[in-house]
Amino acid sequence: MRFHSNLNVHTIYLIPMPQDTKHPTILTISKALDNLIAGSCEEGLYNIALPLLSCLITSREDAHTVPDTRYIVLLTTLLVHPSIPNTIETDIDIPSESFRILSRLLQTAGPRGANFHKVWAAQPSRKTRRRTKAPRLEGEGDNGTTGPPSWNDNIFNRVNNVWELVGWAFSSCCTEKSTWRRWILFLQHFVDLLERDWREEPDDTDGENTLLFKVLWFKQDYQYRTAIKATFAKDAGDDAAQGLQDTWKPIFERIVKRKDQEDERLAAGVYHVTFEQDEDQDDLLKAWGGYECLKLRIRFIDLFARAAAHHSLYKIVKPERLLDDVCAELSDFQDLLLFWTNMQDPDTKYALAETIFRTDAMNEEAFRKSKEFSEERILKAYLPAYGQHGSVVMNAMLGFLVGEVIGIGLETKSVEITRPVEFGQAVEEGIRERRRAAEAVRRKSVRADESIDVALAQAVLVASEEVLRGLARAAGAVAVE
Repeated sequence: MRFHSNLNVHTIYLIPMPQDTKHPTILTISKALDNLIAGSCEEGLYNIALPLLSCLITSREDAHTVPDTRYIVLLTTLLVHPSIPNTIETDIDIPSESFRILSRLLQTAGPRGANFHKVWAAQPSRKTRRRTKAPRLEGEGDNGTTGPPSWNDNIFNRVNNVWELVGWAFSSCCTEKSTWRRWILFLQHFVDLLERDWREEPDDTDGENTLLFKVLWFKQDYQYRTAIKATFAKDAGDDAAQGLQDTWKPIFERIVKRKDQEDERLAAGVYHVTFEQDEDQDDLLKAWGGYECLKLRIRFIDLFARAAAHHSLYKIVKPERLLDDVCAELSDFQDLLLFWTNMQDPDTKYALAETIFRTDAMNEEAFRKSKEFSEERILKAYLPAYGQHGSVVMNAMLGFLVGEVIGIGLETKSVEITRPVEFGQAVEEGIRERRRAAEAVRRKSVRADESIDVALAQAVLVASEEVLRGLARAAGAVAVE
């Protein structure tokens, strides 16, 4: 899709759906309407600006609207900026409404059609900007927050690249339970944007035009590893922020130019903002910080792992390096196992299994500290999905590790097998698979690109089968001989 290059504040693009996308229809709107939206944003009247933007984007069934890129910048800023409260007088949830509008733009116009590339891949302006103190929101009181972010005071102008943006967004939301969900909204939008853009890239290209390639190109190890740490943070509070303080300190020292107390708080990500506490806040935190959040993390890592396997990206991000970082953050055994069983890409699952086996992340101490481990997850984890790219060595290693941990659970009585028949069938199938794998290793008919050590593979397979047999006996199930 191509668009007119001269964006101005009086122009909105309407693109016919889905037949004609080469020649977008340009709809000019009155200067008064655009000034109303822009002025409402400048004054913090989001109860006026956001419904107008939403109406413009969703009002036509036969076409979709692409606003000026400055509105995309503003909507992204509203997701996490600390000066924006969760709701205002008319009970509009500003972060959620901003997320809904951004999602609608992604669904209708796409990342490139809606000019998300221009926002996320652009470098921040190096020009000296005149800093003016934004007006205070009515009813703010003396809680120390400033007014709405101006066009130039958005989060994209506070950082030098996307990884710093991820860290800024996380540090803005991680210290308060009432703002934790805003980090999840930001992360979900980030993942949605990267996934959608990657899918739209033709298969025969080198991927260099994708937003994922552009953001990885800016990668520096300490920023990237900190972004991984932020992605796998489990909860809001001081503990979540403590691990980031030292890592991000040099970044914020470079970014922040203003020395007043307010900007130092913004830069450090310590926002002592008080919000009206909802009665269901605890339940909300559990919902966003539980396994739904874990699924979002899986999408994030799975996307980067698949993209990193692309020939043009492999030298930028090595999959094994990325997965090492994942294992370092997923110290809780239950999270680690559930994370592995839900991954979609088989090669990524193999790489993660190899990393787990190498780092011995699943040990007795980790299991004793883990939460209740249900039988359903045991059965799910026991038989990995092979698919056409299934790896016999991957299955052997994971079977060995899972078996060891479940065995510890049976010994410590933290795991109880309530359905021994079904469990015995799972064990039986696991033993058969390991025998087939052992024969394949003996004949050297495994995948040529695995480059496995045959002796090590055979040893793991034998040990895995013995673990399964012992597990079946401990659970009162009958295993094949």
